Amino acid sequence: SSKTTKSLNFKLSSDKIPACPRCGRNDKVYYRSDYDRPGATFYATADLRADVLTLLALARGGDADGPHRPGRLAGLAAGSGYRAGYDGDAARYTRVRNDPGARFADLGALDAAAATHARDDTTEQILRQLSQCVDDYYDDNIIRQDSLLLTYFHQLANFTGIPSIDDTKKISKEPSSEPSAASLTASLDPTDWKSARAEAHKMLDISLDFIEKARDRPAWIPLPNEVRHRIMSEVLPEHGKSMTDVCQDIIDDVLPYSGGNTHPRFWGWVHGSGTVGGVIAEMMTAAMNSNVGLCSHSGVLIERQVIDWMKQLFQFPKTTAGGIIVSGTSMAAVVCLAVARYHALNKVRQDGLVTLGVQLVAYASTQTHVCVAKALELLGLGVQALRLVPVDEEYRMNIEALKIMIEEDRQQGFVPFCIVGNAGTVSTGAFDDLSALSVVARENNIWFHVDGAFGSFVVLDPSRQHLIDGLSEADSLAFDFHKWLHTPYAAGCVLLRQISMLNATFSSPRNYLVGTKRGFAGDTPWFCDMGIELSRPCRALKVWFTIKEHGIIRLGQSIAANCDQAQYLANLLSKYDFIQVLTPVSLNIVNFRVEPDELKNSDPETVDIFNDELVNDFQEKGIAVPSTTRLKDRLHIRVCVEIDPISDKLAKFQSDFWREEHHWYTEYSYNSTQSITYTIPFTSTIAMQRFFLLDVREEATLFEKCDNT
Repeated sequence: SSKTTKSLNFKLSSDKIPACPRCGRNDKVYYRSDYDRPGATFYATADLRADVLTLLALARGGDADGPHRPGRLAGLAAGSGYRAGYDGDAARYTRVRNDPGARFADLGALDAAAATHARDDTTEQILRQLSQCVDDYYDDNIIRQDSLLLTYFHQLANFTGIPSIDDTKKISKEPSSEPSAASLTASLDPTDWKSARAEAHKMLDISLDFIEKARDRPAWIPLPNEVRHRIMSEVLPEHGKSMTDVCQDIIDDVLPYSGGNTHPRFWGWVHGSGTVGGVIAEMMTAAMNSNVGLCSHSGVLIERQVIDWMKQLFQFPKTTAGGIIVSGTSMAAVVCLAVARYHALNKVRQDGLVTLGVQLVAYASTQTHVCVAKALELLGLGVQALRLVPVDEEYRMNIEALKIMIEEDRQQGFVPFCIVGNAGTVSTGAFDDLSALSVVARENNIWFHVDGAFGSFVVLDPSRQHLIDGLSEADSLAFDFHKWLHTPYAAGCVLLRQISMLNATFSSPRNYLVGTKRGFAGDTPWFCDMGIELSRPCRALKVWFTIKEHGIIRLGQSIAANCDQAQYLANLLSKYDFIQVLTPVSLNIVNFRVEPDELKNSDPETVDIFNDELVNDFQEKGIAVPSTTRLKDRLHIRVCVEIDPISDKLAKFQSDFWREEHHWYTEYSYNSTQSITYTIPFTSTIAMQRFFLLDVREEATLFEKCDNT
């Protein structure tokens, strides 16, 4: 029962039930049940704080003349806190709550006591009996307010003409067909729990070793042909094999050839590295296996708490803002732009775009992630609806160009409905002027959306918080937890200033999913009414775990360290005149282009190919995993610095690759000052050597150069 509901005392009058064979009292209820299996009998005590449906299941009596086999009813335990179990030695049931040792009477005696119950009661009669079991002191108003079922049962006791629930059928005592032996044994539970537990512990240890010893393996290992063949050519299994064998397949063919982003030298794109805490949270998430799309359970509350934390972090309105956790910013973009479309055309859900005949257009910089264009395609607007606004020298949206484009579109009959600002672009980490964009959006009554996939979390770094000034004025924000917070994939977030807009955009009535004020279907509103998914995993637990384990101060320090390391790397690379570093470096991304003397007379396309091949060599050798991007129509090597200290990455980066692949060499050794001494030829054809002293401490910024030594 709910916390606000009085305890109910269900009992029958003394002339309807014999005295208890154990204590002689006649104020207890003995309901018999065949819920567990035919012939089983279950007896419950008084003062059950259980749902009426559970009592109904108990009241559907079994065959008193049948075999006395022990049964159990899990619903009773869930509703009332009582536990009943079979004591194999004495054939007795045990009541476990305040007095775990208390025992019911022998089954045989209780069976005899229950024999006075009619075996042919119809469901209708059982309902009527239950309605008479409520004590007189119980408030009818509470009944009607808190329970539709109890209200119905109350009415049954006071009306003579009751619509029959089951006019002709008695409660069936016989199964309709005899189940096969296979169907009775086709459980998916382990046949040997002890062995399964040992295997699970082994795999957990292997998982933790995989994270702890990441530096001991290459940054990435290409899939061998034989492994690729084993994975892709396996036929659909008709009969399973042991858990141990399946786990061994993972150890041999899956784990060694994973994506590599758990490695400290994974510099590609923006991939979080994960944490040990994330492994634990994901394990518990899988164990609970909750659908947080609906109903009342802990997973729903965890997601709400994470959303509340994000509202506080990004200074969204406390009372009106809200959001949902999705798979990532790509899905978040679809959700947010769907809300923006509804904001512009509130009849679009009923009439559709074709009937309305309106041409909506959105605006984003040329550096915007492709997920925005995909979202417009999925929403039926087409990629032509996306107006790409030019950027300035620092890759920020040109505000004046935006204003001109909006005015021109309106003159041509288009309807501007959304402006997308960037909080950290994917190629360079650039930030649009969000404050200026919010003003333009407000003046033109246009939805203001911010793509903050990873850059928005500079809010945790006091020295860089100014980069997102104006973000709190956004109508919607999309960002990822699996990037800079390093939660396991996948977890992104939708945050809106007005949570009611999510419900207006996605909520749909259905008669098979209706929320209630109490019971399992409580805790409305449901997340399935705020987005696309009905079936939703508990993505929030790993986010909740990460924030609780590390705290926002530590997470902010990690983000600040990554940005400092990127600046440090840019300073190192700029010492070489054959490496062109793209500046400024505003976040944790460094873009550079290698232009050796041997290619100084080559066309730019050849240099592009050379840089692309360098990246492929890095990756296939397992040295590091950088990526590439195109800036100013030229291919650049892109390094996105993650959580790990960079000094060991630089040592490996320079020594292995340049020595092995290009016959340059780098010698380094640790000396008493905990430094690395590098000896690097300036080019492959110049004899003069330059020595560099590189402090390896994580917070180091010193770079000293000695010439002519």
